[in-house]
Amino acid sequence: MPGITIIFDKKSNDKLESEYKKINDKFKQELLSIKKELKPHITLMYFSKNEGIEHYTKIKSSIIKTSNKYNSFKINVKGLALFVRGKRYILYFTIANNENFQKIHKNIWKELNNIYPDDNLYNPKVMTPHVTIPIFTSNKTNTFRIMKELSKLKFDFELTVSDIAYITGNLYKPEVYFKKKLIK
Repeated sequence: MPGITIIFDKKSNDKLESEYKKINDKFKQELLSIKKELKPHITLMYFSKNEGIEHYTKIKSSIIKTSNKYNSFKINVKGLALFVRGKRYILYFTIANNENFQKIHKNIWKELNNIYPDDNLYNPKVMTPHVTIPIFTSNKTNTFRIMKELSKLKFDFELTVSDIAYITGNLYKPEVYFKKKLIK
């Protein structure tokens, strides 16, 4: 599932990944993905399979333009939530409404306005921003074990958004196609 995402600085990634590692260590298995190429992120636009590849030049251009307009910023993580899609349980961190995030999200969609219709679930008009928690086997048992551990976190912590990236999002073979730092 490739997509355009915002990703976090090293300190923010380290915070989330250290929590993921604690859970993996506790259960003595890799329940949560910790990969160099797939960092915690918020998806701005999602592409089914490889459909984004045909728009790669336009995607890259829109990431460069948008990154050159906006500064790095902080978002607040407020809690945990989940939804079910088929047999998959998707666990995510909820984030507080953030004007900087909204501007970047709208800008990406404006730049790439011919790719998706307005009723797409990632459209800024309807999407609830969230940081998906990368569960390898996202069944009910694993998801609730992870949720129980993550619910022990003290919420209302900050993450610093540093880049916009075009990534695969594949937990098993993650790849960053392109990324660009926001201006400071």
